[in-house]
Parts: sequence; C-alpha cells; structure tokens
Amino acid sequence: MRVITLAGSPRFPSRSTALLSVCHRALEARGVEVIPWNIHNFQPEDLLYARFDSPALTALKADLALAEGLIVATPIYKASFSGALKTLLDLLPERALEHKVVLPLASG
Repeated sequence: MRVITLAGSPRFPSRSTALLSVCHRALEARGVEVIPWNIHNFQPEDLLYARFDSPALTALKADLALAEGLIVATPIYKASFSGALKTLLDLLPERALEHKVVLPLASG
C-alpha cells in the first residue's frame, strides 16, 4: 500500500509537518510506503499562474495515480485551510482523488 502525505503550511517546520511525521512513522511501522510532499516542493509562480504542466505538479499527479491514500495537513487561517494548499488542490485533475482514501488534518 502507498500513501501520500501533503503538508500545506507555508511555514517549515510547522505543526502540519509535525502531524504528518507522526502519521508517517505509524504507517511505515505497519509496512505502508509513505511518499511525503510539501507545498514547498512547488514553485510559487507555478501555483499562482496555474501551470498545469509544471514538473512538480506532474510528479505529484504521477505519485497520486499510484497511491491508495492521501493525508493532507494544513493550518487553519481565518476559518479556512491555507491558500497555497487550495491553489495546489485546484490544479489537480478533477478525478485525481477518485477511489482514494483521503484524511484531512487541520491545526489551529
């Protein structure tokens, strides 16, 4: 089994990455392959200008296609998740998370 973790905090290190580290260790202890991703893996210009063909986005889409699950962690800002994370999720294909188990984690 393969699970992707995605940290959506603009800060590093952050509480979001700390939450994902706990998940990472727990999953690996159960024999699950974990592929960590962070919003910092993406060029801000690629997100702002909606570059659907950016190398990082292409790599994330490929990883997602082979994964059974996704854990997304984000800080809460003004009662919502991070803007950078929203922008990234908007760039994913419409059915990118179809048939995936998705666990959202939020910290405030």
